Amino acid sequence: MSSKRKKITALCILAITLLAVGLVVFNLGISAAVSDTSVKLAGFWYNEIIEYSDIDEINIYTGFEFGKKQSGIGVPGTYRGIYVNDLLGEYECSANKDVSSAIVIKMTNGKYFVFNCNTREQTSQVYNFIKSRVN
Repeated sequence: MSSKRKKITALCILAITLLAVGLVVFNLGISAAVSDTSVKLAGFWYNEIIEYSDIDEINIYTGFEFGKKQSGIGVPGTYRGIYVNDLLGEYECSANKDVSSAIVIKMTNGKYFVFNCNTREQTSQVYNFIKSRVN
């Protein structure tokens, strides 16, 4: 095999490997780790800790209208970034597109967070846990 052909083969293998790794990374879901005092939202290029004492209001919606993305990262299968809709105005979002429910948190400073988990059941469980901790 010629030197040029070896280089092309190596580049093709590298490109396929990077593509496979990228697909795995981009398809990572969103997690919400709850504790007695806060919830930590985590996902690809996203980490947010919300203290329960800073929550003014919490709701859960089925069929939430996410609106239009203002800024953020385009990750297939997710809503990530700053969005605007008629209900909340501008809000921060990290949600899976294929989960029909979303948790909406209004902070005492007026800021909104919208998120869900990998399944509707997990989203409901996280909502109920946070709701039980918020005064």
